[in-house]
Amino acid sequence: NLYNSYLLDQQCLEKLESVGEQCRGFKCSLIHYIKKSMPRILYTLFHDESNLKTLREAADFIGKEMSAFFKELDMCTCGNKFFRAASRCAPYYFTNALFDLASNDAEGIIITQMYLRRLDLEAAGNFLAFMTDNLCEETGSGTCINSMAKVYGELGDLYENTYVNDIYDFKKKYQEGADEEVLIDILKKCDNLWYVEEYVDYDRAECWADMIIEAGKTSHGFYCDPYCQEKRGIFYPCCMKNILGDKKVWNSMHKLIESISRMYNAPDVLPYDEEYEKEYRVVGRKYHRMVMRWLDAPKTCKKKFECVDF
Repeated sequence: NLYNSYLLDQQCLEKLESVGEQCRGFKCSLIHYIKKSMPRILYTLFHDESNLKTLREAADFIGKEMSAFFKELDMCTCGNKFFRAASRCAPYYFTNALFDLASNDAEGIIITQMYLRRLDLEAAGNFLAFMTDNLCEETGSGTCINSMAKVYGELGDLYENTYVNDIYDFKKKYQEGADEEVLIDILKKCDNLWYVEEYVDYDRAECWADMIIEAGKTSHGFYCDPYCQEKRGIFYPCCMKNILGDKKVWNSMHKLIESISRMYNAPDVLPYDEEYEKEYRVVGRKYHRMVMRWLDAPKTCKKKFECVDF
């Protein structure tokens, strides 16, 4: 049909047809769903006349839409199969859609295909497949998608309580020289981010590594806040802990990012120099550890941090 002939070439169609009878229609269902629902979702999230007034409302909306998306397309059964099949055909993608994307420019098409072959798209497919499996995990809220939506809703409240509404006039009191006890009483309420804002010692970030380190400081300060750590469990559902601890997910992401970095930074002549490869792997592992310290900051707290099943 039109979607197959325009978006898929023969080898991609064969790969996506090989996912089994139950999931064979997934590719077309995905396109139809995007065409039908994406304009409404984007309007609701970003239009000035949207009914969403707070970050919590936006998080709840995204959670409901994601749940509906997973249910309607049977993502928990077919999603991982689709991602792996798509990643196997993507390096050799050659369709009418590609020609339109490149405005029929031969050089643009050649460059695009060169990038597709250099990227570790198998790792990308595995990352999406493993992540889908984790998001489908059943929780007290339904699935991990619902639990994560609640986390983002709570974070939205904290952000707005601090930077939008400043519900305790902390900034004003601080600037006017209020007693330390008055300020600490506000921090102990744990429904704001002023502890992170005032007590985390930041340095100037001059490169990507510095930015990740500073993000890690923020995350550590939030989860390991001495006044509020015991109340931060709502921001660390057990399914999120499982995702962050799933080495298959993050090793796949590591391989993908490493291939992206190689594509832009490595010499054009292959194979690469052995010493260069060794150094590249060492730096890659270093970045991996920094990113995980940022994303899974509860593990960096001195006091054991317990996840919560909700």
